[in-house]
Amino acid sequence: MATNGQIERAVAHLKAQKDPNISATARELGVERRTLSNRFRGKTVSHEEATSSA
Repeated sequence: MATNGQIERAVAHLKAQKDPNISATARELGVERRTLSNRFRGKTVSHEEATSSA
């Protein structure tokens, strides 16, 4: 399972791409494609963000 840091790095990597390729980035950085896709598209947030009270 990928750590939150790995997922955040993968999202940053996608944001830097002209045409984001979620599958290739997930393979390259060792994260689940679906998790990366959901996080990149804003459908989910990290556990820390979900449980913060701020």
